[in-house]
Amino acid sequence: MIENNPTSPGGRPEPQDPVLAGFVSRLRSDSLKYLPSVVLPAIASVVGVALFTRIFAAGPYGEYSLVYVVVATLHTILSGWLHQGVLRYLPRHRAENRLEEFLAKFGAILCVCSVVLVLLMIAGFPFRGVFGNYARYYAVAAVWVASGFAFFVLSHGLQATFQAGAYSRYQVGYAVGRLVLPLVYFYAVSPDIMGLMIGSAAAGVILLWPMAVELGLVRAIRNRGFSLDYPLLKRFGSYGVPVAGTALAAKVLDASDRFVIEYFRGTEEVGIYSANYTLVAMGVVFVATPLLSAAVPLIMDAWESGHRDRIRDVISSFSRYYLLTSVPVVGFSCVFAREIATLFLGESFREGYTIIPWVLFGIFLWSFAMYGHKGLKLREKTGVMFGLVSVCCVVNFLLNLILVPKYGYNGAAVSTFVGYALYPVLVHRATRRYLAWSIPWRSVARIGAAGIGGSLAWWGCRAVLSGRFHTAVVLAASFVVGTAVYGAALILIGELRESERRFIGLGRRSK
Repeated sequence: MIENNPTSPGGRPEPQDPVLAGFVSRLRSDSLKYLPSVVLPAIASVVGVALFTRIFAAGPYGEYSLVYVVVATLHTILSGWLHQGVLRYLPRHRAENRLEEFLAKFGAILCVCSVVLVLLMIAGFPFRGVFGNYARYYAVAAVWVASGFAFFVLSHGLQATFQAGAYSRYQVGYAVGRLVLPLVYFYAVSPDIMGLMIGSAAAGVILLWPMAVELGLVRAIRNRGFSLDYPLLKRFGSYGVPVAGTALAAKVLDASDRFVIEYFRGTEEVGIYSANYTLVAMGVVFVATPLLSAAVPLIMDAWESGHRDRIRDVISSFSRYYLLTSVPVVGFSCVFAREIATLFLGESFREGYTIIPWVLFGIFLWSFAMYGHKGLKLREKTGVMFGLVSVCCVVNFLLNLILVPKYGYNGAAVSTFVGYALYPVLVHRATRRYLAWSIPWRSVARIGAAGIGGSLAWWGCRAVLSGRFHTAVVLAASFVVGTAVYGAALILIGELRESERRFIGLGRRSK
């Protein structure tokens, strides 16, 4: 158990354990490095939704959404096992001073898998007719799948090697490409929804070679030679395939509702649901991804570098930081769901704002569990993870079949919330046998109370300002006021440590 020492009045005790303090400090600094990889892509995504929901009708946008779901699912199936293996085993080889050897072997595996994938996509081209009206999208979707597969694997390689700056640059480049290239296609070639897919596929292709060079794969293969390491490939498979299965089940949990909506209600409701869902996802991703991107390699590095006795406290501290940063975003987005949809979506999509609170809370709880299930990954109990996510997936799908025919996309939103909210409950129980997820319950209560205070401030601002000023002004002013109330509440109830107050510029700095 880690002891604490007192700080200034109103602040939480600081951990005396220098190892834990070091990991927490590194989390803060690395999260800031990853922030551009989230902020700018999130802005590009929101701008894209705002533009494309005004350019295209709900029906064509619904078709694009379904193709995107299929492509993203294939990315999960095809790349999940490989990038999870990189995140898990690269730190071990680095600790053993065998990083270049690992990169050469990993580069060979990636090249072989990419070639096999391209050949399979070419072989499937003559049979594209089985997709009916979607057959015309096959070729561009195939390129999108192949380029995205390599892009996401290389991205996780940069993450595992702590190249946060490079990771951010390429994430931003990919997001900007997915925004700009479709617009170029739309105005220079054809105003067709296919342009969205072509832009995404091209953005990935353009970035692959410079990413491989920056990661060091090209240099490693030149120095070590090109050879397929079957023992490493088998290790990747034994660890990564169950994790990829977990990610696939999560993707089904995330995306199956679109197909149920299309079956019972049509592509127009799919488009409305997907557009609002994207806004929701961007809100949580904005705060969750920088922390999680920084936390994953740090947790793996701590495990492999001899600090296994501190892992439980590290995960608990990282979970607390997630709550600190995510709660105000969730509260703000729920209070201003209608205004957010009005500001960012085309008129025919705005009625779907009713799904925002349900989906937002669900994604928030799901992302919280991403810290808790790290104990299962470290113990290599990835099969257990797959079982837990599968349970959530089945519950979600059954609820969709019950609720969507009657309530449409609102029923899908409720199903999504239940499926996502179930996962942290299952994870908390399952990790007790392996590496228990120690949830900081006192912090949960304090942060929740501060979040309620901030939400009340947002409700007040909404009541006073709405109708008197432009929606953007109402959102901006309310966000500042409510966030200030949230921060003040955290300080008053003693949740923020002195070092955290200094980090955000509110505490006394040492002379």
